[in-house]
Amino acid sequence: MKPLEDIDPEDLRLFMDPEREAQVADGPSIFSQIFSHSAAPKLDFANWYIDRAVGFNNGAHHQKLRSHVSGLLAEKYDILGGDRQLAIEEKDVVSSASHINIVEDICVPLADQMINTYLSLPESTRPFLNDFNAIRFHRDLRIGRVKQLNGIVQAIHEATRACPERARYVDLIPTFLITRHTFIATVSLSIADCLVRNADRRLDTLTFPQLLTTTSLPYLARIAPKTLKGTARSYEAGQAYRCPISTKLETTGPLEIPSFGERPRQCLGRTMSFLLWRRTAEVLNQAMERRRENGQVHYVLRTPILIDEVGDHPLGGDVSFF
Repeated sequence: MKPLEDIDPEDLRLFMDPEREAQVADGPSIFSQIFSHSAAPKLDFANWYIDRAVGFNNGAHHQKLRSHVSGLLAEKYDILGGDRQLAIEEKDVVSSASHINIVEDICVPLADQMINTYLSLPESTRPFLNDFNAIRFHRDLRIGRVKQLNGIVQAIHEATRACPERARYVDLIPTFLITRHTFIATVSLSIADCLVRNADRRLDTLTFPQLLTTTSLPYLARIAPKTLKGTARSYEAGQAYRCPISTKLETTGPLEIPSFGERPRQCLGRTMSFLLWRRTAEVLNQAMERRRENGQVHYVLRTPILIDEVGDHPLGGDVSFF
């Protein structure tokens, strides 16, 4: 599998201009290549997944999917932004343990709680989800991996359809499969950023703000379906390229928030991320207050958050309190 290459900045519109997106390979066309052989298995749920994955479709179908998915997600925004108990409060690890891991103790439970608001995730699917990078997956298509994806999507689809409160949200399965690690990474990076910015590392000066401080989406991956001639270079057919998105902060009145990309490819998880972060910040601030009451004064971030590639499960994030 070839590593991602950066496109020349002058050629960004070649890959991202809505009027030219027909030139950029979409998910269904990529999948059709692996199933074009007469002996290829029939994997209905894998094909269903890619046909409804917003990030891997283009043109009119992409816009229709965005509208459909956005509407379904918005139906639960009041719950996501409400005062319900978060998963990280149930075990009280955040406010009591002397050592915690930002990723596994905070962000993974948050992500799964977010997804479970819409879908049913069987326990059997979790090992796959923890290792699934949607970007890398589509650059290394093999029958065995696609068959595994087919089984995972089928299990989540059937479990969700069997739950009356969640059945109408089955079309969100591809969206959450793709964005789960990105959400985990964004929240993990924001928590670590707050810890690092608090220069004296004292709990009495540590405050988690109401807005995310950073994002884990520095680029989008796009695949050239044929050799494309750019301003500065040519782009090889079938090769994936990194298309950088804006890393500048968006200004909203007096506030600055991290960019989640620009339309027509702005991340659909943007609103959910901000809603859940606001509640998470409240819980973290309350947990730090309880730690102070119990005599803890300092903390240290022992390992930074490490992300090899967008879509990877983040590593690191060990924090000690004393």
